[in-house]
Amino acid sequence: MGFLTERARSTDVIADEDVVAYKLTSSAFNKITKARPHIAQGVLRSIARRPSDRLRNATEDLRMSYM
Repeated sequence: MGFLTERARSTDVIADEDVVAYKLTSSAFNKITKARPHIAQGVLRSIARRPSDRLRNATEDLRMSYM
């Protein structure tokens, strides 16, 4: 989410095994947005899906705890 808000990350990641990772800066993303809007749309959809799924699961857990 820090990527979207241009704020510091709220957490870090530690990999269990070797990984290849890429860094996408806000500046580079803005360039992609102008040149290839469909790619930017896919990236934003992927970013939004995770918190949406978490919220949906938390809501369901709360519903189940009150039954």
